[in-house]
Amino acid sequence: MNPTFNEVGGMLVAADYDEQDRLLTASQGPLTVGYTYTDDGELLTKTVGTDVTGYVYDLFGNLLQVVLPTTPDPTVIDYLVDGQNRRVGKASTARSQRRPGSAVPCLESGKSSIGENNWLWFGVSREPVPGP
Repeated sequence: MNPTFNEVGGMLVAADYDEQDRLLTASQGPLTVGYTYTDDGELLTKTVGTDVTGYVYDLFGNLLQVVLPTTPDPTVIDYLVDGQNRRVGKASTARSQRRPGSAVPCLESGKSSIGENNWLWFGVSREPVPGP
């Protein structure tokens, strides 16, 4: 590990990096944030206290899912990637969004893997249409 110290806003910030200069920990006063990475270098987890945020990627390095440590249940955000590795949609336990102008046939209707109703996206409409 390669520790460094910097002053930010009058407070000392300590940071540790691995051999590939990826941030492993950052500490300022009593707060410490930790990071882990996949073998390919993508961010795998971010830990603040006991709260852990997780990240899932496909074989091409596209971010597919983020799990946020909200209470009482985690918030899961799923990202839709098209065949050209462009992020074209976002679905979460809170809401869904589609990138304007993207042509996505539709997600399956009914319940998603995260237990919420999916959004259906048709053609190049500008607004998501809620599913059943």
